[in-house]
Amino acid sequence: KITAVPFAIAFINEQPVALFDRIYPREQIVMVITKLFELAKEQGLNVQVPEVKEIPMEPEEAAALSALEKGDYSGAAMAYRNWLMRKPDEPVAKIGLAQCELMIRISALNPALTVKDADSDPTSIEKAVMAADVEIAQGLQKNAFARLISFVKNSSGDEKKQAKEHLLLLFQLVDPADPDLIRSRNELASALF
Repeated sequence: KITAVPFAIAFINEQPVALFDRIYPREQIVMVITKLFELAKEQGLNVQVPEVKEIPMEPEEAAALSALEKGDYSGAAMAYRNWLMRKPDEPVAKIGLAQCELMIRISALNPALTVKDADSDPTSIEKAVMAADVEIAQGLQKNAFARLISFVKNSSGDEKKQAKEHLLLLFQLVDPADPDLIRSRNELASALF
């Protein structure tokens, strides 16, 4: 029974062995890879443990991470904006900014009450957008996408445009390979055309 798809595998005695099934902190990955090379040496393989080079961090990225450690989402968002001014196509800065803006939008919301309010008033675009934000933050992207796609299908004018634009914004926060995202993009395209 498959429970997870490995991010990284190694071949030991010609057999694949899963190393990681999700993203781990850099230090843990380095430790596992180093141990793997040590085991290979013990088995008589002539391998050199590669020297791990530290990748320099962009100054704006360091400022954003420092702000995030303090819970300062506005400060982190500003650092990401500054980074994007210098490097407009930087994917890490784009995702970081989108995540900070999401956290700013939901920071004052009561998650359960926000979703309940949106469910009880399905014609309010404002409530739908807030509930979708909460659902994305909770990892319930399928619910968030369905909520806004329903709005796109059943509304017109500015409300339809607002739902579509917010949905596109939320799409940026999800892994491009996520099946819910792929399905929702297709549903949005169908709803628009």
